Amino acid sequence: MQGIRKAFGSTVALAGVDFELRRGEVHAIIGENGAGKSTLMKVLCGIYPLDEGTILIDGSPVLVEHSKDALGLGINMIHQEFANFPKLSVAENVFVGRLPRRSAVPFVLDSRGLRGRTAQVLDRLRLAIDPAVRLDSLSVAQQQLVEVAKALSGNLRILIMDEATSSLNLREAEQLFATIRALKAEGISIIYISHRLKEVLNVADRITVLRDGAGVGTYDRGHIDEEAIVEAMLGRRIQTMEKKAAARGGAPVLRVEHLNIPGKVRDLSLQLNKGEILGISGLSGSGKEVLIRALYGLWPGRSERMEVNGKQVSVRRPVDGLSLGITYLAEERKVMSVFSGMNIRENASVLWLLSVWKRFRIRRKSEREASLQSVRRMNVKMADLESPIDSLSGGNQQKLLLARLLMVKPQIVILNDPTRGVDVGSKQEIYQIIYELARQGVSVLMTSSEIPEVVSLADRVIVMSKGRKIAELEDEEVTVDNVLSLATRADAGGGGEA
Repeated sequence: MQGIRKAFGSTVALAGVDFELRRGEVHAIIGENGAGKSTLMKVLCGIYPLDEGTILIDGSPVLVEHSKDALGLGINMIHQEFANFPKLSVAENVFVGRLPRRSAVPFVLDSRGLRGRTAQVLDRLRLAIDPAVRLDSLSVAQQQLVEVAKALSGNLRILIMDEATSSLNLREAEQLFATIRALKAEGISIIYISHRLKEVLNVADRITVLRDGAGVGTYDRGHIDEEAIVEAMLGRRIQTMEKKAAARGGAPVLRVEHLNIPGKVRDLSLQLNKGEILGISGLSGSGKEVLIRALYGLWPGRSERMEVNGKQVSVRRPVDGLSLGITYLAEERKVMSVFSGMNIRENASVLWLLSVWKRFRIRRKSEREASLQSVRRMNVKMADLESPIDSLSGGNQQKLLLARLLMVKPQIVILNDPTRGVDVGSKQEIYQIIYELARQGVSVLMTSSEIPEVVSLADRVIVMSKGRKIAELEDEEVTVDNVLSLATRADAGGGGEA
């Protein structure tokens, strides 16, 4: 890719970027949210038309005006946000647009053949997933791996992975890396986009850094370290942030006794104190995501008793949680949080409008002022409040969603993977916001696909396995090794309930 330029109105997303990919290599592209990584790849995939520049395959210029042009050239992309059909089967998702038909009756789907071909692709990834099950019956991590299978099912020369491990645990990520190594051996080239720098340094043969829509440099593996990458990405050194003092003796804000969710969570009790950050950790399928959804009314569950500020309550729907001063950040922006047909102001003020609706009169000026104050606090990079939400990068959308929660001044904030798809600089900003909320007396309940993130933020950590609480760690006990050891042992059948 030579001299690639792309602008959206007055916003320049790519300012003459050069990028080279060799046969059978893993080439990582990194940069802050909004640096132009995804835009560059969407140009390569024919999703966005380029304004200027040239794309060459095997040294010859090619036209990539539509997605089908890219697919014809063997270029496929696994997007950060899923592009799937939740109500269809795994097999139908893997071969969508290419479903096999019966030779005798061409308009009838060859279901047996479809399942067989899908099973071959899943076996290549060593995924124990039934091709016939509905996609929305799988975990987020499994759905991410189905996206990989979809890309591998066609004629593939170049595979683009945009935050492919963002919702995978360590075991699932290692499984994906093994697949990447196998693809390299076949001569397939991989463009790898990730904010997990340690992962990039391990998997990439070369690393290209983008900043503000321009290339900063390309580095061979072993010729640059994590600190230098961060400085290249941000144009400055990152400040080390001190962890807040652990909350001590705060009054109980949330108490849940003997919560049960059929097939997901069994007899789990927890207490969250004022100004505390409580982490919920475990391997994929441990029940941690279902637990925190249930506490906000997003998943049906039944407990013997639930209290907020010492008063017995019932949370059956999200509006119940919101009325009690509880807000929730979902792990899937596109599916559960972002209203793509609305602008930035409208997306930011959704909960705020609901909280003041009882007044029957909404002053647009007040809404704009509250939205602007909140998005500025979160340092959302945008043209203006009236810009479409889709004009923001994934990381800036995530910061906007946090701004949405804070507009209603919550007592309890539930965070499900709060920095998923967010660059290292934005992560530090989000961590600072979480710490500041706790200092102000807001209680935080969080989980993350990155165990080190939970360990670094939380005052206490509840470790889950197979729907049960197996341990509760605090103070010096809260380490990555302890959490991993407990979760892994229990997942293998050696753990009990604590």
